[in-house]
Amino acid sequence: MRNQNKLNDLILSSQLSSDESAEFIGILSDIDDVDMTQLLEVLQEDPSMVETIYRNYKEKLEAFETGNQTKLDSILEEEKGLLK
Repeated sequence: MRNQNKLNDLILSSQLSSDESAEFIGILSDIDDVDMTQLLEVLQEDPSMVETIYRNYKEKLEAFETGNQTKLDSILEEEKGLLK
């Protein structure tokens, strides 16, 4: 639970709006401890990644909901670039 509190603090101190922060906290509240620890490490190293990860999630959600495979492929290509 301590990691959840740290993660919440990082999200709340980000540039996300209060509604976006609340949504993101809700989404991340269901991840397991291992994933939460890894995510927390990334966000502590680079807090600006809060916005990047949230926007990525929203773009993927929209692509899935609309069935836009081209958009999804584009998002995945961007992710590959971030991971290199």
